[in-house]
Amino acid sequence: MKGFLRIAVACYDLLLDVDGVQEILELESGAATHRDWRGRLLACIDAHALLGMDAGDRADTARIGVVYQVMMDDRTPPVILEADRIKRLIYLDDADFLPLPAVPLRVLALFDKVYPDPDSGAQVYRLRRPLQAEVVASTPGVAS
Repeated sequence: MKGFLRIAVACYDLLLDVDGVQEILELESGAATHRDWRGRLLACIDAHALLGMDAGDRADTARIGVVYQVMMDDRTPPVILEADRIKRLIYLDDADFLPLPAVPLRVLALFDKVYPDPDSGAQVYRLRRPLQAEVVASTPGVAS
């Protein structure tokens, strides 16, 4: 069994591997390409932009930031993944996931599995880890 942090991005829920989560922050309002975290300047990724949404799709809720190690090594600095809110921590087995349906290549680059939540009926997509640098760099508003 493996832990996943379920986050909300507008009307979508995503799963993040807890092994990559380093801290959860309450963010000040306003978009940023970089933010200070413990004396380090980290790149910010707006999860809305990552999913191809524009600013009008953002929820009117407090924003959170997940300091997240998108790569599997400690040499690559983490990023701050900005989302709307944390939903919960869940533990799942590999058998709980389904393969992705036929999706565009951009979606395939972001996600590797889908969790059909039996309680809500929602399809919850698992963010790839490692998440390739090209995917992060191609997100609008992310400076390298």
